[in-house]
Amino acid sequence: MRTWNNSRNLNLESDQALDPEFAIPIRRLNAVFGAPGLIMTVFANGTTKQATKRIISSFFMNQTFPENCIAPAPAPFNISSGCANYWDTLVNAVPGTLADVTGIFKQNVDLLNGILFNASGCAEPLAPAGPTNV
Repeated sequence: MRTWNNSRNLNLESDQALDPEFAIPIRRLNAVFGAPGLIMTVFANGTTKQATKRIISSFFMNQTFPENCIAPAPAPFNISSGCANYWDTLVNAVPGTLADVTGIFKQNVDLLNGILFNASGCAEPLAPAGPTNV
């Protein structure tokens, strides 16, 4: 925590030195409002979704995971398994070069992507982004 606070203060002092009028840029404004919730969000127990004093103390004072603590999955895997499968397929399996095709080939790619997207339950469609020449 001390290192984090020192880093934050150094950034603040640097911004003040570089900006005589000390305008608050959007990144600073986001930090002002986001910092208090960061610890409560990052160190919440994945099973209970709570960040109690005992849970947070376990991380910072004991440097251990609290008992029965399971870290929440990172996005997009913290959503439905259908959406996670859709994301995994388009990001890891479908070559990214298919995003740039034209003509009937593009229509086929769009059709298959649409089928996968509609079955997934995701909120936003993705373009193919997988590795090429595999």
